[in-house]
Amino acid sequence: MYKTMRDGEGTMLVIPSYGTKVCPRCGAGMFGDMNVCYDCLYRFGDDEEGDVSHMPCDWDDGPVPEDAYEGLAIEEAESSVAPLHLHVSTAALDVSVPLPPQGLLVGRGSSCDIRLHANAVSRRHVRIEPEGEGAIVTDQGATNLAKLHDKTISGSAHMSIGDELKVCGATMLLCQ
Repeated sequence: MYKTMRDGEGTMLVIPSYGTKVCPRCGAGMFGDMNVCYDCLYRFGDDEEGDVSHMPCDWDDGPVPEDAYEGLAIEEAESSVAPLHLHVSTAALDVSVPLPPQGLLVGRGSSCDIRLHANAVSRRHVRIEPEGEGAIVTDQGATNLAKLHDKTISGSAHMSIGDELKVCGATMLLCQ
């Protein structure tokens, strides 16, 4: 089941009150409804056996077995640029999320990487993709447009490190 909470700005947060799972790549624990491991960016459902995002894990409440890593190829990313993060905050939430090379989709829909549960947020609101030392924010056809530097974004806009993006009461700060 889920717990529903509202922060002071009217943003509704849906928090899973059950279930955890473990990333098969790095062993990090996370909520059962997460589609991406934020430690190693493993995407659940991208494997050849099909979608495993709702499958229970045998070792949820203990150490990761030694054979959990068998057959997994873990590659270290070679980059001279420090990875970018989005610091997402509302009145009730304050979290930092790595910005992967393929970017993040922000919205209310279940396919989004960052889900904001407010009626004002569109199902697919904005996509944020790294570009050089910043990021590109692209509107996904949202009804209530996101704001960067207090200007609404229609189309795409460049976001530099330290810039704040506002999406229906949620603030996202791009940082290194």
